[in-house]
Amino acid sequence: MKREEQMPRTKLISCSTVFLILLFLMSTASFADELTDIQSAIKAKGARWTSGETSMMKLSKEERKRRVGLVMEVTAENEMSLASDEPAATVPASLDWRNNGGDFVTPVRNQGSCGSCWAFATTAAAESAWLIAYNWSGMNLNLAEQVLVSCSGAGSCDGGYIGSSANYIMNTGLPEENCFLYQAKDCNDTPAVCCDQACVGWRDATYRIDSYSSVSATVDAIKNALITNGPLVTAMNVYGDFFSYTGGVYTHVTGSLVGGHAVLIIGYDDPNNCFIVKNSWGSGWGSTAGYGTEKGYFLIDYSQVSNEVAFGRSTLKYAVAPVDAAINISAPNGGENYQTGTTRTISWSYSGNIGASVKIDLYKGSSFSRTVTASTSTGSNGTGAYIWSIPADLAAGSDYSVRITSATYSSVFDFSDGYFTISASSLNASGVVTAGGSGLSGVTMTFSRISGTGTIPAVVTTDGSGAWNQTGFQSGTTYRVTPSKAGYTFSPEFRDFSGSSTSLNFTGTPLPPPAITVLSPNGGEYWKPGTSYTITWAYTGNPGSSVRIELMKNGVLRSTIATSASIGSGGSGSYRWTISRSQTAGTDYQIRVTSTANGAASDMSDRNFSIMTYIPFDTSGVVTAGGSGLSGVTMTFSRISGTG
Repeated sequence: MKREEQMPRTKLISCSTVFLILLFLMSTASFADELTDIQSAIKAKGARWTSGETSMMKLSKEERKRRVGLVMEVTAENEMSLASDEPAATVPASLDWRNNGGDFVTPVRNQGSCGSCWAFATTAAAESAWLIAYNWSGMNLNLAEQVLVSCSGAGSCDGGYIGSSANYIMNTGLPEENCFLYQAKDCNDTPAVCCDQACVGWRDATYRIDSYSSVSATVDAIKNALITNGPLVTAMNVYGDFFSYTGGVYTHVTGSLVGGHAVLIIGYDDPNNCFIVKNSWGSGWGSTAGYGTEKGYFLIDYSQVSNEVAFGRSTLKYAVAPVDAAINISAPNGGENYQTGTTRTISWSYSGNIGASVKIDLYKGSSFSRTVTASTSTGSNGTGAYIWSIPADLAAGSDYSVRITSATYSSVFDFSDGYFTISASSLNASGVVTAGGSGLSGVTMTFSRISGTGTIPAVVTTDGSGAWNQTGFQSGTTYRVTPSKAGYTFSPEFRDFSGSSTSLNFTGTPLPPPAITVLSPNGGEYWKPGTSYTITWAYTGNPGSSVRIELMKNGVLRSTIATSASIGSGGSGSYRWTISRSQTAGTDYQIRVTSTANGAASDMSDRNFSIMTYIPFDTSGVVTAGGSGLSGVTMTFSRISGTG
C-alpha cells in the first residue's frame, strides 16, 4: 500500500523536473537567439564592437529595465546655468582621467536591481571632482548613493533626475558609504530603506560640490569640459543591444528602446572617434576601455551624440574649490599600544578655518570600524583634543587608525600616519567596601598612576553589596585606588597595587552630622551700642560654606545680623558685629548661628547676654588767640582707655 502511495509522488517530481528543464532550455535558446541577432546586426552594419554573454544578458527583460531609470528634467535642466563651452587652451588627441597625471576615477560600482543609475552617475561625478580638486590620485572615495535614493527626493528605484541630484549634492552633500550602505531599495520597497536608517549626524560630515552647470550636447563641448573640469555626468538612451556589450566602440545596431540611462564620461579618444565612459552595472559587464584590468567601462562612438542614442543630451560638470585648511593628527599616530576599557587622549593640530567641530572615526585596516564621536569641538589656538573611552567590546588588533574630519569641510581630514594597537586588558582589580559590617554601595573608586606609563582606567562605583571591579590595568605600572563618598571617611585612605589584585578592600565610617556651637556671646556679657564685638562659633562635620547670624530677644527673632557669613575654617568661625546705637536695651538677648545649607546645623547662646542703653555725652570748649576766639581749628578725638 505504501508503494502505491509513493508512486504518484514520484511521477509528479519527475514531471516537475522535466518542466523546469524545458523552461531553462527555452530561456537559453531565447538568450542565444537574441545574442545571435545582435552579432549579425553588428556584422551587417560594420560596427566596431563585440557582444557576448554578460551579466546583463542573463537577466530577464523586466530586470534589465531596472538597470536604467533616468528621468529628464525639462524645467530643472533649463534653469541650470549654461556652460560657456569655451575651447580648452590645448586639446590633446585623447584623455582618460584614470591616467591623467594620476587616477581620478573611483572604482566601478553596481546599482543592482534598482533604477538608480541617476544616483550612481552623479555620485561618481562628485567623487572624481573631489579627487581632482585635492589631487587625491588613486583614492577610493566611496560616497553613499543610498542617501540620494532615500533622502534627496531626486528619485527612487523607479528612476530619478541628475539635475536635482546635483543640486542636492551642492546644498546638502553626501556622507561616505559606511554611513548608509547601498541596498538597491528605497522607502517604497519591502523592507523599506528610508533616510532614518542613515548613521546619526550624517549631514554634519558630507562631501559637497560648490557648483554645477550644463554642457552643450556637442562632441567639442563635451571634450572641452572633460579637459577643463574632469569627468561629466551625462544621459543616453539604452537599446536592447547595449546589454550585450563586451568591448570595442559601441554604436546602436538593433533592439528596441529600454529607457534613459545616466553614466559618467571619463575621457575621449580622437583616433578611435569615441568617448570613454564608466557605467554602474558592476564589473561583470563591459570592458576595460583600454586601461587597467577593471571592467565595467565602455567606448561609444561620437556619432551617437546626434542619433537616437542621444548620448550627451543632458550633461553636467561639477566644480569643487579646495579649502586652504588642514588637520594633522598628533596621537594616536602610529606605534601606540592601547587597551580596551581605558581612556586615551586623541589630539590634533589644525591650520586655517576648519569650522567649529570635527568628527572622529576609528578604522581597522582600511575598513571603517565605528564612529568615536560624531561631533566634538575643533579646539582653540591651533590644537584640539578628545578624551576617548575605549570600548571594552572592541576587537584586539594591531592595525587601527583614526580619521579626524572637519564637520564643515569634509575635504579637510587626516588619518593616523601609522597603525596603533588595541589589546584586551589582561589585568584587573577588585575589592569590597564595608561600613558597619555591611557592604557600602555607591562608593566611587578612582584610579591614579604612581609609577610607570600604563593607561589609567575609568572610575567605577561599588554595587549593592559594596563590591567593585575594574579592568584595563597594565603590567609594569603601579596604581593607586582611592574610595570616596559624601558623608564618609575611609580606612585606609587608599591602596597601591601592581598587577591583578582581588583584595583591595576598604572600611567606611560615617562622618558625624554637621553641628554648630555658639561660643560668644554665650551668656552674661554686657555689650554697648555703637561698639564692635566679635561673634564666634565652632563647627564639626560639614555644615556648608556659610552661616546665617540672627539676634534673638526672649527667644524671638529680632533681626538678621548677616544672611551669609563665611563658615570659617578648621572648625571655627567668627563675625565682627557693630551694634547699632539705636538698638533697644535688654538683658534677654541671644545670638543664633545657622548653616545656610543645612538648617539642622544651628545653635544659640546658652544664656542671655545684655545690650546696654546707649548714653551719649558731649564735651565743648573754646580756643583763643591773642585774647580773641580762633576759628577753623580742627578738633581730633582718640581713646585713652576703655572701649567707647
